[in-house]
Amino acid sequence: MVSSELILRFAMLSQLRREKLLQDNRHLFGALLVSLAVASESVSEPLDRADFDNGQATLRNGGQDCVSVKANDYRLRLIQTAVKEWARFGFHALDLSKPGRPDVLPPFDPPNLPTPNENGGPELMARIAGYWAVVPSGHYTISKQNSLWALHPDEGWQQHWSAAFTSWLTCESGMDRTQFKRSGSHWNYVEYAKHAPNSAFRFETASQFIGNEGDLACLDRRDSTHPHGLHCFLIVRKTSQNAYLIGGNVPDWRQSPAPMYGGLALIAVGVDPSGFLRRIDLPGNESIVWFCGLALKENSHFEVDQFGLDESITSRLDRFQ
Repeated sequence: MVSSELILRFAMLSQLRREKLLQDNRHLFGALLVSLAVASESVSEPLDRADFDNGQATLRNGGQDCVSVKANDYRLRLIQTAVKEWARFGFHALDLSKPGRPDVLPPFDPPNLPTPNENGGPELMARIAGYWAVVPSGHYTISKQNSLWALHPDEGWQQHWSAAFTSWLTCESGMDRTQFKRSGSHWNYVEYAKHAPNSAFRFETASQFIGNEGDLACLDRRDSTHPHGLHCFLIVRKTSQNAYLIGGNVPDWRQSPAPMYGGLALIAVGVDPSGFLRRIDLPGNESIVWFCGLALKENSHFEVDQFGLDESITSRLDRFQ
């Protein structure tokens, strides 16, 4: 089976080769990603936890339950589950790896805020509600969002949902509540990892955090109104030059000012010679620095041979064309 590692290597091919592979086959490649990036049959769909009908989101009973897995499976499940959701949202991606203006990562589209009335919008509304299903404050947040939809039915989610996505991701990867504090706030689970001995992650400051695939990297979004503002992403691929991360509620950072809300997207960021993630430069001379990282405590680590990638990506993809 072709892995999510292989899928992400696709993003690193030359632009001409990517365009050749995707020409007239984007829908096929999308279906391929969805089918290949499933962590396991035991991962529940967000749509198993929530619905979106008549402009309102509802949670189903038992939505906070998740499967248990062996600790050495967490890293693989985190990455594959995140890539699957990235596919569901349409492969939105930004290249934030170079100084200056952010750009789209070809051949993908920039992040956007999904809305209820667009094509596929109701499903994406339900998916985001499904992330909230595993968070203790989920019912309250969805009730608040439903009130907003009653007034503005054409708008997308107006609640910051990136931490809910991370909480769902860890839940579906097999972590229980003692290993990860599910929350609608990144700050809450970062603080938990800093102090809880049973946490599946180890807190590291930005000056300590090298970051490996399966770790969480958190941007510093604090300001006078949001003293605990963070935005965390899962590292799904890392090379000597770039790291590729997936997160929820990612705005289109090419815009100035950037929107407050966005979609589920992949971002590419630079890596310095020592392996640390580089800061992100935005339009208007604004920069975002990394606040901290959460390093997965399990010992498993990705090696290319683990996925049988001795065969080229080109020949593997050609089987499906």
